[in-house]
Amino acid sequence: MLRKSLGWASLLFITAAAVFAHGELPSAGPLVRRSGRTASAAQRAVEAARIREADIRFYQARVARDPYGARDRAALGALYLARGRATGDANDFVRAESLATASLVTRHRRNAAAAQVLVSALMAEHRFARAWAVMVPEVEADPEDMVARATLGEIALELGRYAAADSLFGSLAVVRTSPAVAPRYARWLELNGKSGEARELLIATRRELENGFRVPEEQLAWFDLRIGELAFRNGRPDLAQAAYDRGLAILAGDPRLLAAKARLEAARNDWHAAIQLGEQSLGVTLDPATLGLLSDAYAALGDNDKAEEYARAMEVSVSGQPGAYHRGWALFLLDHQRRVRQVLREAQAELETRKDVYGYDVLAWALHQSGRDREALPVADTALSRGTRDAMLHYHRGLIALALADTLQARADLSRALEINPGYAPEHGRPARVVLSSLDRR
Repeated sequence: MLRKSLGWASLLFITAAAVFAHGELPSAGPLVRRSGRTASAAQRAVEAARIREADIRFYQARVARDPYGARDRAALGALYLARGRATGDANDFVRAESLATASLVTRHRRNAAAAQVLVSALMAEHRFARAWAVMVPEVEADPEDMVARATLGEIALELGRYAAADSLFGSLAVVRTSPAVAPRYARWLELNGKSGEARELLIATRRELENGFRVPEEQLAWFDLRIGELAFRNGRPDLAQAAYDRGLAILAGDPRLLAAKARLEAARNDWHAAIQLGEQSLGVTLDPATLGLLSDAYAALGDNDKAEEYARAMEVSVSGQPGAYHRGWALFLLDHQRRVRQVLREAQAELETRKDVYGYDVLAWALHQSGRDREALPVADTALSRGTRDAMLHYHRGLIALALADTLQARADLSRALEINPGYAPEHGRPARVVLSSLDRR
């Protein structure tokens, strides 16, 4: 079922990984047309958006004319997903889900395109348990489809079903360099503490794609984003900046790359640059995490009124988001002692179905901010049980241990955080190096 004209690889960009291998999605015009080299990145971005909007209008008209057009609904849903990824508008994910569901009601059999859109929309909305339920039958129908298995493996990682993820990705080792598999395989490596291997795989895959034929620019830019994020989390801001700049050179104004670069500047304490980049990103999409970053930036500059304005804007934005809550927003609220009880309840509820390492980390931090450190410590231990190289995980456990007067454990975790990322400093709170220095003075 998954090897029809619209295979899983053709919609890879609009999944949670936000990257796709070039496919044959029918359209009034191709989703992305590679412009001539003389066109600037900004011009290419505007042209791609113009073409996408024309495609959306084209399929809106077809769907309006034919109430039973299953294929047209799947195509329109895919376009909404692409636009949602480009603009950050979560309402487009809801539209895509609705269209895919209607398409499957109209034609359930031999309608892989609608199933693909539905799974992608659910993942974008962080509704991973539902995505798993939709995806399992697709893999069972064609167990040899490597992209379908990689997608199911990605969902397993998000749900914390690590035994299933290990089995799925273990069987994909020989095809891990495939552009449709590599991003998901790299994420598996990263969560297993193999960030270096993950980054090398992404770099090699991007290089292969860059030399390929008619590779969408969004795909290359997404690889730059992931490569930069890995470098940033592992203490190489220079490599992160190079990756972000390369992505922006081909996809000017991309809000995810601008926001990532803003976080990089914030880590360097260049708050003015962080604000400029963050506001550019917000000019494209109203992202709560970026609002939180700007709140911290203005607070660092002593503009408390502006900081509070952005913090309140973030809270309003979060409350208006469809789908499950976002952990990045939850951590911001916890760091600023906002809605701690609410975040704690949501973190506990989410762990009932989504038992991954970052879910445990949010719960541990929420318990810590609630003054329940004895309960928080074993949860933080679970967050580190996969050996994931992430300074934040060690920083959180270190401060929990410190609250319990276990200075030996606190020193070990904070030292590990700085070993992973020598420049690690949360945007709000005491930098790991400062806390460690205070322990040494004691």
